[in-house]
Amino acid sequence: MTYRDDSYRSTTMEPPARPATRVPMGTDDADAAEAAYKADRRKTGIRDIVGGLVLIGIGFAYGGSIFMGTADVIDWAFDILGTFWVLKGLYLLFT
Repeated sequence: MTYRDDSYRSTTMEPPARPATRVPMGTDDADAAEAAYKADRRKTGIRDIVGGLVLIGIGFAYGGSIFMGTADVIDWAFDILGTFWVLKGLYLLFT
């Protein structure tokens, strides 16, 4: 006599479940997808701005910066990379 045991069923062959998305009433899927895309770009933009500020802060921690007038090669590198990431984040945030 055998019993069927569904708890033993393997889940490796099943496709992954779609994430649940909430669509506001009165909008279609295209509007919801565009809103989700813009929210993701804003989150990425803020993350890039914070990363750029951290790089500029590391440059300050080393004791010099092109923004303070005392710059060395390593200070140029940190400040240019930090400025790039801040500007990239601002671009993603406002476009």
